[in-house]
Amino acid sequence: MEKLTYTNINGYLIPNLTYKSGEQMEQLGKYGFLRRDYLKNHRNSTYQVMLLQDTIGEHLLEVDKLARGRKEVNLMLDGIL
Repeated sequence: MEKLTYTNINGYLIPNLTYKSGEQMEQLGKYGFLRRDYLKNHRNSTYQVMLLQDTIGEHLLEVDKLARGRKEVNLMLDGIL
């Protein structure tokens, strides 16, 4: 576990919190954002758990990667047929 660092603001110590998913969200494509919106609107409890466990970014990147791969396969098959 990482050691927490704090910033002193007007006598109050505020923890410097970070999460990995923020960096991963910058790499998301169309299908990752569609999955995120679906989870937020239709599976909100799952979305909240993944958000709190900091696994949402990894999940969305995987979904985006798989969807883009399937789209490429479909485009190749359309070209063959």
